[in-house]
Amino acid sequence: ATSTPTAEPAATEPPPAEERAHGGILSLHASSVDLPSLDPHRESPSTFLAPLSGVYNTLVREDPEGSHQIVSDLATEWKLSEDGSEWTFSLHSGVQFHDGGLFTSKDVKAPLATLLDPEFKRPRGGGTLRPLVEAVTTNGDHEVKITTKFPTPLLLSGVSSDWVKIYKADIVNDRERD
Repeated sequence: ATSTPTAEPAATEPPPAEERAHGGILSLHASSVDLPSLDPHRESPSTFLAPLSGVYNTLVREDPEGSHQIVSDLATEWKLSEDGSEWTFSLHSGVQFHDGGLFTSKDVKAPLATLLDPEFKRPRGGGTLRPLVEAVTTNGDHEVKITTKFPTPLLLSGVSSDWVKIYKADIVNDRERD
C-alpha cells in the first residue's frame, strides 16, 4: 500500500539568504508552567506540548484541518511493504535546522533510537513505539525504513505523536553524552 500526501507540495531548495524574509511575529502558547527543558523526549507533562508545537516536526502528522487523516510533515511519502511490516519514508530535501544544517535521515534515526532504547525511561513516545518497532534503518540521506515487530497500522499514529518529535542527530548524540 502507498500513501502519497496531497496536502503539501514537495520541498524545494530554500531561497538565497538575501531573498529570505526576516522579521515578523512568532506567536507561541503561553504557559504558567516552567519547562525544565525544551526536550520533547525527556519531558512528560502535556503542558509541554502547546508551547513547543511550532518548534519541532514529526515524520507525519494528523491533518491540521481536522480530517483525522495522516499527512506529510518531514516525510514526503511513505510506503508499506506487502507483508505489512516495513514502512519506508521518503524525506523532504532542503529542510534546514535553526543553525543552517540540513535535515537528513540520520536526524530521524537518532531520536527514534533514543525513544526505542529500553534504558531511556520516558513513558511517552518510547512507550508507544517500543512494542511496535523492531528496527530503524537509513538508505541514503532521504529515506528511512522502520521495521515493525508485526504488521500494524498503528505505526503512523505512533510517529505522528507530539512525543515523537524529530530533531538534529548531533543534539541527540550530545544529549546522550550528558
